[in-house]
Amino acid sequence: LDHHIRFAEHVAWEEPSFSYIVQFYETRHMLLQEELYESLRHDGSTMKSSYENKKMHNCITIQTLYQDLLNRGLYTDYSAEIDYIFFHWYFVSTFLFSTIYHVFFTIDEFLQIQQKTRETVPFIRENPYYLESFSHQPLMGDLVFCDATQIGIENIKNFFENYYRVYQNK
Repeated sequence: LDHHIRFAEHVAWEEPSFSYIVQFYETRHMLLQEELYESLRHDGSTMKSSYENKKMHNCITIQTLYQDLLNRGLYTDYSAEIDYIFFHWYFVSTFLFSTIYHVFFTIDEFLQIQQKTRETVPFIRENPYYLESFSHQPLMGDLVFCDATQIGIENIKNFFENYYRVYQNK
C-alpha cells in the first residue's frame, strides 16, 4: 500500500502490471495458506470475452507497466531489467498468446507492435538479459528490426508457432 501499486484494470493479463512493480520494492515475501484473492467473473468480464477482443490487452498492460516503472524513477538503476521486461512481455509474449489462442495479428497490427518495440527498446539485442534468454533463438530480436512486409505475416506466424513448440518442450 505504501507504494500505490495496483493492477491494470479492464484488461486481460493484468498481472505483470502489479507483480513486476512489487519485485522492485519487496524486502521479503512468504507463502500464505489462506486465500486472499478470488477472481470475479461476470458477464462483461475480460476473462469471458474472446481472445480476438482482447489480443491487444497485453500490449496495453505492458505499456502501462513500463510507464509506471519510469514514473517511479526505477529506470536509472534497473534499465536492463526494465527493457527486457518490456521486450519479453510486450513483443514475445503478445505473439505467444496469439499463437496459443490461434488468433494471429494482421500485418498492420504486427507493424504497430514492432514499431513500439523499436522505439522503446532500440538496443534490445545488446541487453544482457536478452542475450542470456535468447541465445538459443537470436532471431527473436531480429524480428523487431526486420522488414515485416517483405517477410510476410504468414512466415512470422510460423516463426512464433515453431518458437512456441520449442518453448513448450523446455
